[in-house]
Amino acid sequence: QESEASIRSLYKITSTQQLGFDSKIQAMLSIGCQRFALESAFMSRVSQGRFEIVQAQVPSDIFVNGQFIDSQKTFCPQAINEAEPFALEYASISAWSGHPFCRENGIEAYLGTKIMVLKKAFGVLCFFSASPRKTPFSLADKEFLQLMSQWIGYEIERQQIQSELAATRDEALRSAQVKSEFLANMSHEIRTPLNAIVGLTSLLADTELKVQQREFVEMARRSCHALLAIVNDILDFSKIEAGKLSLEPARFNVREVVEGIVELEAASALAKKLEIMSWSDPCMPLMLEGDSGRLGQVLLNLVSNAVKFTEHGEVVVKVSMEKEEADGAVIHFRVSDTGIGIAEEGRQHLFQVFSQIDSSAGRRYGG
Repeated sequence: QESEASIRSLYKITSTQQLGFDSKIQAMLSIGCQRFALESAFMSRVSQGRFEIVQAQVPSDIFVNGQFIDSQKTFCPQAINEAEPFALEYASISAWSGHPFCRENGIEAYLGTKIMVLKKAFGVLCFFSASPRKTPFSLADKEFLQLMSQWIGYEIERQQIQSELAATRDEALRSAQVKSEFLANMSHEIRTPLNAIVGLTSLLADTELKVQQREFVEMARRSCHALLAIVNDILDFSKIEAGKLSLEPARFNVREVVEGIVELEAASALAKKLEIMSWSDPCMPLMLEGDSGRLGQVLLNLVSNAVKFTEHGEVVVKVSMEKEEADGAVIHFRVSDTGIGIAEEGRQHLFQVFSQIDSSAGRRYGG
């Protein structure tokens, strides 16, 4: 009955979420002192050949939290080296009467055991008194002590694992941030000379050139624009990953944005003899507020892909208003084409990073 009551008290302490780890240890020391009829207790850990007291419950100030004890002046080494708890009921009439822990501190009764963390000796949980015990420590006493030390070991182990996981997570976040910063810096560094090349090729195109020379200049200018678009995409990806991609809302004409995108792709559509057109809902407000640059970026990707993967027929951009509210409107943009489409089984790969639904089609259509 006594053992059952002690175990119930121990379970109540360990399962109380409101108590922190240190408070639980203090409560355990109190229960142990009461159970073993010993007035003092402490939990220590091995530190550079000495024992540091983590938590102490001692009537006098001979042992306090954070104090380092010489291993030769305590029974902690004996408690660690023994497979079973180290017990001493009456030190004065035992072989340990001359030990510094007894001689200097007047300790007569002692019960201690090791705390194991990740299969290594972490420290010692011990209880002691200046008064000798009238009866020997029972097997139930020793088992209860081991039960407390096992819980402490498991809890310290869990905290260490959590700390390591948190450190690994923080290191991964730091690595991602460094990568994002590198991408952003690299994109800026590449974009500067590219803009210069684009400008110089434009100036060169305005001079008197032979037909073949003009073709070469136009090819170089188009290649620079394509490379510049890729660099801008890399810069956007790094901003998104770093959580620094911001929207810049401003008033804009939605019809002008859509018609501008269609005009940009008109030459590519004409080269493939495709019909490209846009349609806007007449009931839609003319002026809206939002980031027209990002909207145009999304639409340009969709429309350019539609033109790229369509060989015959048309590409249509439709804009309609789904609903209008007091503080805004929901606008629906729809890009449709008569191209190869996407098979049902391929749609699950649409938003996966660096994935192509059909790599052979990508090579055929150029991306």
